[in-house]
Amino acid sequence: MLIIKCAQRDISFDDDLKLDISGIDEQHERLFTLCKTITESRYTHPLQIEAILLEIESYISEHLAYEEQILKKSSSLALLQHKKLHDQFRNQYYLINQTVQSADADPTSVQRIAFKIATLLQEWLCQHILKVDRQHRSHFLGSNHGVQQRSPRIKVNVRALLELSKGRGLTCSVVDVSDSGALLYMQGVPSWFEDGATALLHIIPLAQCDVTPCRIVGVSGDDIRIQFLERQTCDFYSALITCKHG
Repeated sequence: MLIIKCAQRDISFDDDLKLDISGIDEQHERLFTLCKTITESRYTHPLQIEAILLEIESYISEHLAYEEQILKKSSSLALLQHKKLHDQFRNQYYLINQTVQSADADPTSVQRIAFKIATLLQEWLCQHILKVDRQHRSHFLGSNHGVQQRSPRIKVNVRALLELSKGRGLTCSVVDVSDSGALLYMQGVPSWFEDGATALLHIIPLAQCDVTPCRIVGVSGDDIRIQFLERQTCDFYSALITCKHG
C-alpha cells in the first residue's frame, strides 16, 4: 500500500513516487528539487526567487507537454483525462504565479507567494503521480519510444562574454538558456569560431556569477549554440535574472 505524504511540507522524491520510466522520473525529480530550493529558503532576494520560479514554470510547461505527447500516441481517452487535469493545474498555477508580478518586489511578499507556489506544486505532483500517472503507467511505458524529451528553455536577453582562449573572445547576447546549454546571438560570427571548440561563458557584469565551461556545438549565421559541460545550478539562473533586471 502506498502512503501519500502530501500533507507534509517537506516532500522528497522517494521510491514511492517513481514510475521507473527514466524520462518522466527525471523530470518529476527535478521539479521536486526546485520546489525544495524555495521551501528551504536558500534564496531570499526577490530576483533570485523569480529566477527559480521562471525555471519551474518552464519545466512545468515542458513536462506536461511531454506526458501529453506520449499519451497521444497510446490512448485518446487517457490523453483526454490527463490533459483535463493538466489544464486545471495550469490555470491554478498561472493565477497564483500572477500574484508574484504584483508583489512590488517586496522580499517578504515574494517569498511568501513563492513558498505557496512550491507547496502547491509539491502536493499536486505527489497526488498526480500516485493517483493519475501511476494509473496510466502502461501507456507511458509502451509509447515513450520516439518521443523527444526536450530540455526546458528560459527566454532571456543578457550580455555575455564568450572566451575561447585566454585573451581571445567576443561579447554576445544570451537569447535562451536551459540546464544543458544556451543559444547565443553574435552579429558577424568570426570564421575562427568552430564546432567542438571549448569555451568559457561569462555573464556581464563579469563579477555577478561564476565562469561557465561550455562547448560550441553549432554555428549558423549569427547564432551560436553552446552545450554546458556541467549541469547549471539555481545560482546561474539567479545571476541571469539579476543581470536582466539590473
